[in-house]
Amino acid sequence: MKQKIGVGTAHGKIILIGAHSVVYNQPAIAIPFKEVKVITTITESDQLSVDCLYHQGALEDGPAALNNLKVVVNEVCRRLNQPTTFHIHIASTIPQERGMGSSAAVANATIAAIYDYFQVALDDATRFELVQVSETIAHGNPSGLDAKVTISNQPIYFIKNERLEPFDINYRGYLVIADTGQKGQTLKAVSALRVKKNNDPHRVNQLITNQGQLSNSVKEALSNNDAISLGYYLDQAHSNLVDMGVSSYSLNHLVSVAKQWGALGSKLTGGGWGGCMFALVDDIIKAQSLQEILVANKATQTWVLAL
Repeated sequence: MKQKIGVGTAHGKIILIGAHSVVYNQPAIAIPFKEVKVITTITESDQLSVDCLYHQGALEDGPAALNNLKVVVNEVCRRLNQPTTFHIHIASTIPQERGMGSSAAVANATIAAIYDYFQVALDDATRFELVQVSETIAHGNPSGLDAKVTISNQPIYFIKNERLEPFDINYRGYLVIADTGQKGQTLKAVSALRVKKNNDPHRVNQLITNQGQLSNSVKEALSNNDAISLGYYLDQAHSNLVDMGVSSYSLNHLVSVAKQWGALGSKLTGGGWGGCMFALVDDIIKAQSLQEILVANKATQTWVLAL
């Protein structure tokens, strides 16, 4: 007898600009990062168990890092009126806690796999709502951007609770993405910025508004094939993030190395306080050369993403 099985997939993402300001209803831009992905497979079992990076065994015995998964799996089964008697296998090439949308991608893939296992159609609105259940536990106040872009085939221009607009990029350059080797701390960085905003609302609101303006400028530069302006806007965005207090020494170091090498622009990506940065270059040979430079300057791994 053929074994009952369900499969779901999702990919990573790179937030080009707006990772923190999007929480305050400013626009952000994110692009799919299909070079890294999650595949979740659901198979029959007499208990709810999981095999993933963090834990192998009963899901309820998993560490706190799996709390978001525990909640969303149970919520999916409650809505479907189905028992939680199956095994979850999660295979991921998305680096954990690096601002690449790992938690949203895992949730997206797992939700889709459970629906597939029970042979129930999953519409986009339900999928988004369920991923947000998971992301609220993982990140506190999720914008919804990760939930959308980790299953999107196009870049997304996004304003929380207002607008989600896929758009085409006319610029054909490359992002060189580098990992500091340090886990990003999105939840703590978001909380710290909120405290800073309460203590100095004028200054922080100014930075947040400026990030929103830069997001619009970046979108225009991408649409108009304006590489020089694009690089400048990305540099300005990183400077704002430094002023917000959400960058780190290792991120700033790699950004500085990339700029000194000759990158058109460079900034951190994701929540900050660790994680990844990227640099903009205009051809593949330069991209490969910059990868070597960043590794020589203590980046633990690198990728090249064609725009």
